[in-house]
This record gives sequence, structure tokens and C-alpha cells, in this order.
Amino acid sequence: MNTDDRPSASSDLPPTAEGEPQTVDSAPFEAPKPGDDALLREGVGSRIGPYRILRQIGEGGFGAVFEAQQERPVERLVALKIIKWGMDTRQVIGRFEQERQALALMEHPNIAKVLDAGATATGRPFFVMELVRGEPITQYADRHALTIRTRLELFVQVCQAVQHAHQKGVIHRDLKPSNILVSTQDDRPYAKVIDFGIAKATSARNAERTIFTEVRHMIGTPEYMSPEQAEGSSDIDTRSDVYSLGVLLYELLTGTTPFVGKDLRSAAFAEVQRIIRDVDPPNPSARLSSLTDTIVAVAASRRTEPRRLSTMVRGDLDIIVMKSLEKDRRRRYETANGLGLDVQRSLMGEAILAAPASRTYRLRKFVGRNRVSVFAGLGVTMAILFGSALAVVGFLQASQQRDLAKAAEIRAVAEATRAMKAEATAVTDARTATQASDFLSDMLSGIAPKVALGRDTTLLREIVDKAAERIDSQLADQPAVAVRALRAIAGAYNELAVFDRAEKAIRRALELARTLPGDNRDAVAHTTHDLATVLESIGRYEEAKALFQESYDLFDAIYPGGDDSIDSLSSVGGVLFRVNDMKGAAAIFRTVYERRLARSEGRDSASLASSMDRLSLVLRNDEATFTEAEAMSRAALHMRQRLFGALHPDVALSLSNLAGLLAKQRKFEEAIPLSEEAITAHRALYGERHPYTAACLYTHASVLRQAGRLEDALPFSVLCLEIDRETLGPTHRTTLNAVFDLATSLDKLKRWSEAEEQYRAMLDYARATYAPGDNRTSGVIMLVAATLRNQDRQADAETLLREALDGRLKNRPAGHPQRAESRIALSECLVAQGKFADAETLLVAAEEETRATESSVEARGAAVQRLVEFYVAWSEADPQRQSVHQANAAQWRTTKDATTAPKGADLPSNRPEVPASAR
Repeated sequence: MNTDDRPSASSDLPPTAEGEPQTVDSAPFEAPKPGDDALLREGVGSRIGPYRILRQIGEGGFGAVFEAQQERPVERLVALKIIKWGMDTRQVIGRFEQERQALALMEHPNIAKVLDAGATATGRPFFVMELVRGEPITQYADRHALTIRTRLELFVQVCQAVQHAHQKGVIHRDLKPSNILVSTQDDRPYAKVIDFGIAKATSARNAERTIFTEVRHMIGTPEYMSPEQAEGSSDIDTRSDVYSLGVLLYELLTGTTPFVGKDLRSAAFAEVQRIIRDVDPPNPSARLSSLTDTIVAVAASRRTEPRRLSTMVRGDLDIIVMKSLEKDRRRRYETANGLGLDVQRSLMGEAILAAPASRTYRLRKFVGRNRVSVFAGLGVTMAILFGSALAVVGFLQASQQRDLAKAAEIRAVAEATRAMKAEATAVTDARTATQASDFLSDMLSGIAPKVALGRDTTLLREIVDKAAERIDSQLADQPAVAVRALRAIAGAYNELAVFDRAEKAIRRALELARTLPGDNRDAVAHTTHDLATVLESIGRYEEAKALFQESYDLFDAIYPGGDDSIDSLSSVGGVLFRVNDMKGAAAIFRTVYERRLARSEGRDSASLASSMDRLSLVLRNDEATFTEAEAMSRAALHMRQRLFGALHPDVALSLSNLAGLLAKQRKFEEAIPLSEEAITAHRALYGERHPYTAACLYTHASVLRQAGRLEDALPFSVLCLEIDRETLGPTHRTTLNAVFDLATSLDKLKRWSEAEEQYRAMLDYARATYAPGDNRTSGVIMLVAATLRNQDRQADAETLLREALDGRLKNRPAGHPQRAESRIALSECLVAQGKFADAETLLVAAEEETRATESSVEARGAAVQRLVEFYVAWSEADPQRQSVHQANAAQWRTTKDATTAPKGADLPSNRPEVPASAR
């Protein structure tokens, strides 16, 4: 990849595959002000940028849709939606902007794709999307006389599209036939969901764009509206769309909606609410039985007979539809995917999850799926039974032994029948368990704090605990299902910062994955990656790196160059970043970025943004690459904002990382507000006491310190340390880095007793962890001793400094700079106590140490300068031998090198500038 291909400050992203600029991140729309020369009404025949409007093809309450010809940079027909003249109120513009942002989040074959957006010369907002040729789903189904089976298959496409929207945090809120267009492709119907005009973002990241209705202003279409939406509740979630999907399925099956549209539209507002909230509609088969006037036409459009149509719908489909239409949303399907899967089960003759799983029901489903073989078996069974009965009647006078033999034969047949039932039950239970595993995984993935958006996680923890307790007992005979469930549980625990339970769960999952029959590489690779993620969170970086490398090797063998292998490679780089191997991390992050850029084909993606953000972090360690790092960091932030909106974990992370980079360049006017914004976002997403929030506080404190605002930075350092100790433990590497950060800040503020307290916490850990005399322990001792000396506690400092010197003399080779450093520090402590003779011996030995090859010219010059200053001080303290001391000082002055160096630098922090970056 050429450097010209990387994002720059002026061009955040490369062009798309078709060469068109991505403009969906344009500035918020503003309506034209009264008195502006804005009287033109864009319409048929006019031009808007590169688009020529050809004809109007649709109209909603707030906007009109036109077919338009795009003339550059490519020629094609598009759909252009623009706010209607006179409707450009602030609320409507906000709602229109919301639709634009909602569509930009999604990329699914069954959802209309956003191509461009902007504002006209008069300020009216518009956006451009692919031109969908089709007709409303119910019209298409009736005109093509689709069978019930084909209608159900088409409906599953819609469920999958809606599930994708929900995963992106978007609720449609107006699902109805006119917003689901169907066309024929490859001789099969193909659905596209359109018009997210009143979509509501499910996550708080888009809360500022959510449009709340005024009193008695109902958003949506009453026939398809859920009870909670009809009530005007602001607490609308994905289950509202599940209700609308249930209405759509009802209409596809029966030709009418649960509540007739004309009745709702003619009723008063309160009556509409009452009907939707309180009245239970008949189930689909009952509604079909009541359609005396239209049942012939309805059945004909479904290629069946009237009497047979009601029978086809009765049973599973009745149950599925009515579960979707439950008044209490807690009793509906949790997800659109759950609804779609039950429809698929019905199509395949499998047991649906919404039905009571009685043995009779499961046996009936088994027979339905295996009709030929079951009836053949039953024929044989009946023949045997019939023959046995004749034998018994014909030979009543035969011996008792012959009768007993026939009875035994009959019992054998009965046993065979019971075995067949048991087999049917086992097959169905296994499939049900697999589907239950999928549901459990989705549920646990959805309750993590980054999804819960700052809500109290106590209940979430209880749910995960209960799920974890039941895995071994309930899934003992389903190891593949147990692996998936344990992975989901471990991920939830990790997000909740319950690391011990996360490790226990994921290690059990890996143990099971390695025993799975057949090709278990995929399960082992994913579970290994999950274990590495947990260990990285705990701070066991070497183990994590090895496991990430193992998962990368496995993924690359199974799916060469695929997303999973790239993710694992990126994780290896993340660990290298955490242990300050910036060169190694930079090489990996650049490789990951180049691979993801090639795979993205110019489109925004979360993985591409992540690779850009990570690469920017390692580039900031070299002033020569600051410009590239800043451009990369800004591009990552903008891409994440386009993908996720304002409040999202990835956006919050990018804000913090960019703030840290700008601070390094001393661009504090921009860095500090960005860092404050990042803290607000982290608190909203994770709460006040989460490790990710602490990491953001750490960065903010660093930004303020670099700006010279030491007092302002201190409260953030204190709070960061409190959270780290509480969530990660006192000995976690990240916690110790926070201790060091706070201690050095207190030291600089001359609050030495407080600094001593923090340094001693580090010393306690070092002495408990490392062998006596370990170099790491000696380094911390030097810091504690310095604070003691600043408090004029020279005797206490002397004891510690002698311990540090002994350790370094044992563990560092002759000539090592730290041996001289310790001698000099101890000599100064002795001088302060008037122990000049002992100090002289130490200083001379220190100067001799600096003559070794490991020491620099500057180090020797510093040692010589110490001797000069020492003899000058001794001459003042000992007037009787003043001439001797002055002569020694003069002698050392003549040998002093031209270059001197400061006493020594503070120990570097092991914690990266932005610790949350590698998560």
C-alpha cells in the first residue's frame, strides 16, 4: 500500500468502489430562514447536485420520493427522498436526519442501501438510496398467487433484514406492506425493507436525535402498531417491530390485518389506543373461517381451496402469529430472528419453540417430517399386528407356549413403536437445544454493559450467574451447545469485569471444544481467542499473546486471510502495544489496516475503523509520524460516528485516543474538550466504576498534566486509581500504573507524604512478588527514598537506599549505570546527615563505575560534577581541612568532561498513554 492511500487530514476515506464520495457524514441540516431567497420548489425536471429528478414515485407524511438520474461520477437511476415543502420544521428535519443516519448504519441485501445525502440549495435535506423496483409485499404475493410456503419463505427474508437493523441499534417503528417492496430475481421473490423515516435508535448513542411525539400525535400506522407504540410510550424496543411483523404475517396468511384498517382510521384517538391495547384479535385460522364473502378469492390467491387454507394455518402458524401479537411484549418473541426461526421450523416440519413441547406434539412433528418412512413402518407394524391377531384366534387350542411366543412378539412390536417415539423425541430435543443455544448466546451478548448503556448491571450479573450454574447439568450431553453457551457467558462476565468467573467459564469451554468429534478447529480457534481476551483483561499479557497467536494460526489455516484470522492478528498487536513493544505492534497494526482496507472495498466498517485507530496509537510514539497518526485517528473517529452515531463504545474510545494524540502535539484547546466528551460518553456507556471509564480518566489526567494543569489533573488520577483497585484488584498491572501516575503527580506538586503512600503500595507489591534484591524492587525503593529525603527523613531514606544499592550490586553487572546511580543517591543522603567520609567512598566508586563501557560520556561527566560539588560542600562544613577539600574539588574540575547530565530521570510508566486502546 502506498502512503498516498492512507487517510489524510483532508480526506478521511478513500473513494468507494464506484468512485463516489461518501457524503453521508455531512453537517446537520438547517431549514431555510424566512426571508431567504429560497422560494424554488425542487421537483420533476429540477437538478439537485449531480441528480436530475425524473418523476415522483412515492410520498409520505413528511417527504416525497423521486426517481432521479445520477450523472456523475457514475450514471445510474436512484431514489431521491426530500422533505416536502412547508414541512421543514425542526422536528421533521430531525426525523429526516434520523432516517438518513439509520440507513447509513445498515448493510444488508434485504435493506435499501443509502448512497448519498445532503441539502438542496434552499436548505431542504435529501438523501439518495438505491432505486428499488418492486411492489408492496402483500400486493406482490396476491398478484403472483404465492403459496403459503412461498409467503413464509419471503417473510423470513423480512425477519432477517429487521434483525440486522436491530443489531445495528435501529428500530423501524413503521413496518407495513408499503415499506417492504418485493421484486422477482432469479424467478424467486426478493424483499427489500425501505423507509426508516420514523426509526428509533435503540441505543442511547442516538438519543439526541430521537424524536418524541407531541401529545396525541401518533407516529406509525395504526393497523401495524404495537400497544406500547399506540400508547405513545418513549420506551419502545425491538419487540415493537416484532409485533408489526406479526401483523404482516397475519395479513400474508389471511388477506387482512388483525384489526381492520377502516375501523381504526374512523375511530377516535383514544378508541384506537383502547382497541390496540385491550382487544384480542381472532387467530388467523379463526379469521379465515369468518371470511364468508372473500374466502374464495383469498384461497385462490394462495393456490389452495378455502377449506384447506384454514387447516394449513391452524396449529403452528396460529401459535407463531399470536405469540408475535401478545399485548405484553415480554410474552412476544424476543427478537425478529427468533420469529423468523420459528417460521423456518414450521416450514421444515420441526417443533416450533412457541408451542408447548409435549411428547404428542413432538411425535406428530416427527411423523410430519418423515411421512413416507413412518407410514411404511406403520404398515409393516399393522401387518404384523393383524397377522398376530389372526394367529391367536386360529390357534386358541394350541399349546400355551405358542400363545406366549405370540404375546412376546406383540410386546416386541410395541417396544419398537416406543423406540421410534423416543428417537423422534431425541432428534427434536437436540435441534431444540441447538436453537436454545443460539438464543442464549444472543441474549447474553445483548446484556453486556456496552449494550446496556450504563444501566445498573446487578440484574445482568444475576442472569449470567444463573445461566452459568445450569450449563453442566442441563447441557451435559450436548458439548457443542455447551461450548457456545459458555463462550457467551464468559464474554458477558468479561464485560461485567468479573474476570475470575470469565476465566473459569472460558477454560471449561475450551476443554469441551477440544473434545468435540469431527473437525473441531473452528470451535477451538474461537474459544482460544476468547480465552486470550479474558487473560488480556486480567493483565496476563504473555499468556494472552501466545493464545492470540495460536488462534491466528488456526483461523489462517481454516479461512486464509479471513476476518477471523485478521482479528486474531490484530489482537496479537494489541498485546504488544500493552507491553510497550511499539515497533512490533506498529508492524502488525499496519498489516491489519492494509488487509482490512483491501477487504472493505472503500466502504465504512467497524473493523476498518478499529485498525485505523490502533495504528494511530503506535504512530504517535514518533514525532515524525504525528501527522499521519492524527489523520488516521480523525478518520477512525469520523467513520465510527457515521457507523454508530454519537454514543457508542467505539466512538468514545476514538474520542479519548484522539485527545491523547492532540495533547502530545500540545494542541490542548482541542484535546481537553475531546477528552471531557470521552469521559461523559464512557460514564453513560459503562457507568462510573468500570475499568474502561478508569482508562478514559487516566487519559484525561495525562492531557491536563501535559497542559500544565497539575492540580486539575489530580482528582481524575485519584478516581482512576480507586476504580482500578476496585474492579481489577490492587496488583493488576493497570492498577500499579495508576498508582505510579498518581504518585508522580503528587511528587511534582510537592505533596511528598501522599506520594510516599502511593510509592509504598508499589513497594509492598514488588517485595511480595519478586525475589530479594530484584532490580524492579530496587527501582521502587529509590522512589520511596526520594520522597523521604524531601520530607527531611534522611535516616529512613538511608536504610532504603542501602537496600537498593545492595540489590543493584548483586543483580547488575559492573559498570551498569544504575550501580553508580544508587551510590550517588546514597552519598547525597549521607552528606545531608554530615557523613562526608562515607559519602566520599561512594562517590569515588560511582565515578569508577562510569568508566565502564556501558556508561555514557554524559554519565561520567555527571559523576565527576557530583565529586566537585561534594568537595566544595565538605570544605564549607569542615573549615579545618578546607584547603584539602578545595584542592580535591579543583583536581576533579580539571578532569570534568565538557558535557554534564541531570541527576537522573523518573522511571517511565509501563502504562500506555491511552490504556483502553487495545481492548
